[in-house]
Amino acid sequence: ATAVDTLSTGLRTAIDQIWVKEHLKERRIHEAASGRMERLEKSALIIWNKHAHLATDAHEEYEEWLNMYVKERDLRINERRQQIDRDYRAWRSAFGKDAHRTAYDLIIPVKEFVQDGYVFPV
Repeated sequence: ATAVDTLSTGLRTAIDQIWVKEHLKERRIHEAASGRMERLEKSALIIWNKHAHLATDAHEEYEEWLNMYVKERDLRINERRQQIDRDYRAWRSAFGKDAHRTAYDLIIPVKEFVQDGYVFPV
């Protein structure tokens, strides 16, 4: 029984040492990452303090930009609409001529077909 107790104690100790080792490794990784984040934040603050006047002094005219964007967008939409209308009118004209020509070409055969239907051989 003492041999089993000694073996289980040794096994538990070895497992605990592995867990402690892994925990310390994860803790070192976390501390290194948090240290990097702190350094990045400090660097960002230094850069901001050095160059903040450039961002705060610059005045951007969003209203002018928005008006220009709306004008250009409306121009593009109108040009596209006109192009689509021209294409549609051209297609409609061509289709109308083709349909008219086809209907005109079918008038005589249809008349003959109808005439043949009324001829009753006696």
